Amino acid sequence: KADIFAQVCRESSKIGRAIYAGFETFVLMSSNVPRNLLVILGRAYEIAAFKEIDFVGGEPLSVDVQSDAALDAAKFMFDRDTNYGSPSDLARSAVERLASLLRAARYSLCIPEASPLTVSFSGDHMIEEARINLSNALNYSFLFEIESGRPDRNSGRVNRKVQLNPLLSPKWGLPIGRRGDLSLSAAMANAIFSPGQADQFRELLSTLHHKWNSPFGDLRQNVSQGSLL
Repeated sequence: KADIFAQVCRESSKIGRAIYAGFETFVLMSSNVPRNLLVILGRAYEIAAFKEIDFVGGEPLSVDVQSDAALDAAKFMFDRDTNYGSPSDLARSAVERLASLLRAARYSLCIPEASPLTVSFSGDHMIEEARINLSNALNYSFLFEIESGRPDRNSGRVNRKVQLNPLLSPKWGLPIGRRGDLSLSAAMANAIFSPGQADQFRELLSTLHHKWNSPFGDLRQNVSQGSLL
């Protein structure tokens, strides 16, 4: 329901984006980390003060103001709170590619997974630079690793499973809760986390985007109509 509602809000001429509002939503976004929750509430307070709204004793903040606060908190955490030079820059670029994939999934005609916030992949097939970049993204809390992993039905091995930090979700209009995961090929996992594979990522994403937005197959493959009898 949340994914479909987000699509409706995004297509609305008045709203134009996913909505993030309510204290419970902010707690989920914070991943139960008090500092993260305070960052969101701090942004809400700053916006309310600028608009001369009584944050403490007045009426509840509007949905727009709450969504603005959530977006500001996401931008602060992503752009300024984790600026540690080249390693963080490379990790940030990888997370942007991952978020682009998750966004394409959430706003497609055929949503491949409910609440696309999590991906799984085989760590055995990752190249060294991708492993290092993934490790940095985890260390900077851009991503969280799900320790239980994802069992592979065919091989029986346990694949790695990571999710985007839900505090960052408003930056790309993504969900804040995870349900299921997108299974990534080795090529896609390496394209996301390897600094030098941006072009390969765009090609792979374009293929998936076409797949997820063509629910009835590629109708161009058979445009001729034979005789009826």
